[in-house]
Amino acid sequence: MSKNDEVVLQLQNKIAGKKAAMKASAKFTPVTNCSLELGGVRWNINVEDEKGLIFLASYLSALRMGAKEQGLELVIAGYPVDSWLADIRAKIAVKSRADEERKLSEMEKQLVQLLSEDKRTELELDRISRELLK
Repeated sequence: MSKNDEVVLQLQNKIAGKKAAMKASAKFTPVTNCSLELGGVRWNINVEDEKGLIFLASYLSALRMGAKEQGLELVIAGYPVDSWLADIRAKIAVKSRADEERKLSEMEKQLVQLLSEDKRTELELDRISRELLK
């Protein structure tokens, strides 16, 4: 096996480890119903893009700060603002993980192309052999 093949295999193992770690924490379990109306605009946390989520989180944080200055706890659509913010942060994290997974998949494809033809053949034969032994 060439030195380049060794490096490629090590990098593939690192990518596999990162993907496994991300899969373990990829589930989004909201506290709220993910749909709120503010100023006549309906926001759905599940479909909003990252920029919209960041704007919404900033807006809710400002509202929370104003309520705290008045000694009040702000509740919107039956949920405390902190619950909305927690859901927004969790959704942003899920979207960021999805982007990272796409990047890792692209790197994986590039690494396969960098393997020598002999090593690719060897790995494919190993994979087929494992499948047949199942």
